[in-house]
Amino acid sequence: MKYAFLLLALVCQFAVFAQHSPNGESRTTSVTRERLIGYSFHIPPSNPVATDTVIYYYSGENGSDTVGPNFYLTPQVIAPNHQTIKCDSYILKIGGFVRGIYTYNTSGDAVTYKYDDTTGSGTGTLMPHRYSGYTCASGFISADSQWATTYSFNRYYFYDFSGFLVRDSITNPATLLPTGKTEYVNNAAGAVLSSTGYVWSAGTWVAASRTLNTYDGSNRLTNSLRQSYSSSTWNNYRKDSFYYAVPGNKYSYTAYALWTSGVWVPNVAYAYHFNGANQWDTVYTYSWNTSGLSFDTGAKQYIIYDGFGNITSSGDIVFRPSSHVYADTAYELNRYFYETYSSTVRVNTTVPVTGT
Repeated sequence: MKYAFLLLALVCQFAVFAQHSPNGESRTTSVTRERLIGYSFHIPPSNPVATDTVIYYYSGENGSDTVGPNFYLTPQVIAPNHQTIKCDSYILKIGGFVRGIYTYNTSGDAVTYKYDDTTGSGTGTLMPHRYSGYTCASGFISADSQWATTYSFNRYYFYDFSGFLVRDSITNPATLLPTGKTEYVNNAAGAVLSSTGYVWSAGTWVAASRTLNTYDGSNRLTNSLRQSYSSSTWNNYRKDSFYYAVPGNKYSYTAYALWTSGVWVPNVAYAYHFNGANQWDTVYTYSWNTSGLSFDTGAKQYIIYDGFGNITSSGDIVFRPSSHVYADTAYELNRYFYETYSSTVRVNTTVPVTGT
């Protein structure tokens, strides 16, 4: 028994030593990151003053992901619980004013969202417009209850055991009756193979629309087919195609066509040029010419990044068919403003053990 206690003491001592040993230890460190604090939209040179502006406010270590060109400026909460811009509040000036305010739980999940605007105030005063409350479970939004001045709804999200979204449904809180739902089918990697929308009509679910997606061997989206449902038949109406010429998930060419008189008719195409950091730096637009049955060159967009890989500016430049050249200056300009902040991350370090 004495030796058993001695052995137990040695084991406990070794365990304590292992916890404090540099071999395989876990520690935290501070890294410098960048978060979006402002955006402005300009129409030069006739209107050098910004037409639209957004200011974002943060506290603590909340920040923003790398934003892409033409991203949605209002930092929406997206299921599963994720925000491209995870701010405490924002002010948006676009004609009138809009203000959004978020609150978060201790896990960093958004739990409330208050949306005010000047619409209908008559005085330019911010008035309550919409309020959302989110119920979160295991890092995912399980319910979104929204109360608005004109319409309110409860939205519920359902996930499978892999954490993939499989269904979301909308209910009218006044009548407690469903109004719509979307069902998702995912592949093993979680990419959506199909999403089918239904509306509640006369006490039953009626199919309304669906999207069917296909992927390549790297799980990159290659085709997206959109269909509407009518007279017990799924009818084509749009097809998007994606092509990849470089490693990674960024496509180099996209095109979409519309279903017209039983055939697919091209509509618009986009070609993407990459810089040395594998980022899009120019996007070329082409429009289908139904007379010439070919694509005509349209506008292009240039994109400039900073050292953190975030977009600092982008501009749209018109193409002049008469002279077959692009204009010298942009007719629309987007600007993005950032601040740096310290963020704590946990790292695992392993120090090799040496001996004789």
